[in-house]
Amino acid sequence: MKRQGFVDRLKNLAAAEAMWVAVCGLVLAGAAQAASDGAFKTPTGNIVCDLGNTDVVCVIESGLVPPPNKTACNVGDPVANRVDLTATGAAAPVLCAGDPGPLADEANAKVLAYGSTMINGEIGCSSFEFGLVCVNSKGSGFFLSRASARYF
Repeated sequence: MKRQGFVDRLKNLAAAEAMWVAVCGLVLAGAAQAASDGAFKTPTGNIVCDLGNTDVVCVIESGLVPPPNKTACNVGDPVANRVDLTATGAAAPVLCAGDPGPLADEANAKVLAYGSTMINGEIGCSSFEFGLVCVNSKGSGFFLSRASARYF
């Protein structure tokens, strides 16, 4: 029992370290990397994003883990699979949506190969075998995988 707790802590530490390395790499590589925008998806196709000049919106088809709290929506319908990050704000789950978001461009989305980064303006995303990391120039961002969604 104690061994399993230790293993879980190591996994969390490794994930946190990987996110930190990705964040540092995105922030430092921002000026050197050519800007690009539009729809992209991870090699598995589970995560589809739309990277614009002022924000990135990603949909994870397997759903956010943990799922966001259900909410009553004044506009649109409740969603539990979408995250938004603006150029200057904090990452957060999108709770209500009235359209398919990035999934509308899924057929034309470029595949962001593992180890590759796409940057536009103040936001960049890196694809890894263990998930997707997106960060803005302020250091805020998110990590998405089938196993978890984390915001920093």
